[in-house]
Amino acid sequence: EVAQEFNRMVAANAAAREQLRAGEQHYRTLIQNLPVAVVAHLPDSAIEVFNDRACALLRMTPAQMAGRTALDRAWCFVDAQGQRMPPAAYPVNRLLQTQLPLPPTLLGIANKAPGDAPPQAHTWVMVTGYPQFAAPGRLLRVIVAFVDMTAQRQAEALRVAKESAEAASAAKSAFLSRVSHELRTPLNAVIGFSQLLLLRHDHLPDESRRQVALIQEAGQHLLALVDE
Repeated sequence: EVAQEFNRMVAANAAAREQLRAGEQHYRTLIQNLPVAVVAHLPDSAIEVFNDRACALLRMTPAQMAGRTALDRAWCFVDAQGQRMPPAAYPVNRLLQTQLPLPPTLLGIANKAPGDAPPQAHTWVMVTGYPQFAAPGRLLRVIVAFVDMTAQRQAEALRVAKESAEAASAAKSAFLSRVSHELRTPLNAVIGFSQLLLLRHDHLPDESRRQVALIQEAGQHLLALVDE
């Protein structure tokens, strides 16, 4: 009876291990085939599971990803304004500290810059995450998902640049229009009165007529420059 019970326990243990292995394999397959980058971290922030999309976003091979933690110096995060974030604000560390779901947040992933140089984000992502518990109050892992937003971020930057250029062009056109108007008014007066002097005052000395003609010629030259 003892031997039979022992054999039954061994068989049950083997079945449980096989069930656990199958569940873990199913879990890994599910993460691998998700359409977003996914990284699962253990309570000590060590990377447990990741998929190929996560490797691509972090620009690391699977071998380089294995065994790293959320505080690894191989990368860092920057906020939406491009400022380096403190490690405590990293998505995984926030999840581990609060053990609450992480709302969608736009962040940039950057390689560590040498010295005090600010890091430049090579990939922009929308990050979400949630904790997974083995039992109430006992954290099993935290799972973080990344959606690549680099193309949208670049498109938004181009849109802002385009709008800024259009606004600058409109301001320049308005400025030139106002300057043109402000110059034309006195120039037309100078040219007009010089023409009146030449036409209606035949008694002007030759030297005075030459000087008035120079005024008219100079005014017309300035008016031509304004037109151009």
